[in-house]
Amino acid sequence: MNDMKELAERSLNDACASLLPSPREAAGAESPLRFAAIIGFAGDHLRGTLALTACEGSVARVCADAGQDAAVAEDALGELTNLLAGHVKRSFARFGQVVEITPPIVVRGVSIEVCPQGASKRVEVQHSDVTGRMVAWMDYDAADDLVLEEDADSESVTEGEGLFF
Repeated sequence: MNDMKELAERSLNDACASLLPSPREAAGAESPLRFAAIIGFAGDHLRGTLALTACEGSVARVCADAGQDAAVAEDALGELTNLLAGHVKRSFARFGQVVEITPPIVVRGVSIEVCPQGASKRVEVQHSDVTGRMVAWMDYDAADDLVLEEDADSESVTEGEGLFF
């Protein structure tokens, strides 16, 4: 791993591939993003935010997939964002970047717009299907002296493994 941008892109893409609902069909019309869940993260050399925005159809699907009623839509989106942040946190730890994460803050609006990607310290993943769309993004600020150490956390459990006591 050469730089933080590459680590952030890979971490967010892997988290979304593992945790977001699998696309069912091609997306229809663009639905407005009405929900957003935001989690902060900070460590000695790195800090930022991870967010997940979704339209009503996508949030309803997340609830249905989890066997939950749509009445808990905000909680479901917050928990999904928390899972994404945990995945990213583990990925960062494998390269020597230990971060703590905040509880999710969930907001609802008429239409939430995601700023265009373009900033050098930002990564974004678009996800859409027939139920609607979701956008996950991460903004980060890394210290100038940040050093990524491959396999720095080789003792931790990797994705898909389990610990049994």
